[in-house]
Amino acid sequence: MGVLDSVARSVASSMVGKFGQTVILQEKQTGAYAPSTTSVAVAKFEHEVSAIVSDYAEYQVQGLIKSGDKKVLIAAKDLPRTPTVDWTIKIGERWFEIRHVKTVYSGDEQAMHELVARGA
Repeated sequence: MGVLDSVARSVASSMVGKFGQTVILQEKQTGAYAPSTTSVAVAKFEHEVSAIVSDYAEYQVQGLIKSGDKKVLIAAKDLPRTPTVDWTIKIGERWFEIRHVKTVYSGDEQAMHELVARGA
């Protein structure tokens, strides 16, 4: 990791912390199949982080982006791992599905995650 990588990660975290709001990301991890109960255990982990949440502009609503979707920016430094489309996010009192994850890099290190969130 270069000097610029650590600076960019810190700046991203600082900016999101300063201008963002608190959201909850919920990660679901599927365990092993238990023949005795004929079920699969699912563990849920919640990560409370700061995020910059905004609506998409009308001209951006096409293809992947639908009307009502939210753009969510989260500093990569604030999460233990990269979010996936299997995660959900709580913004305010409402839960959203994560439809797409784009990771922005600073050199070799992840600096920011941009999520497309759609109302569940």
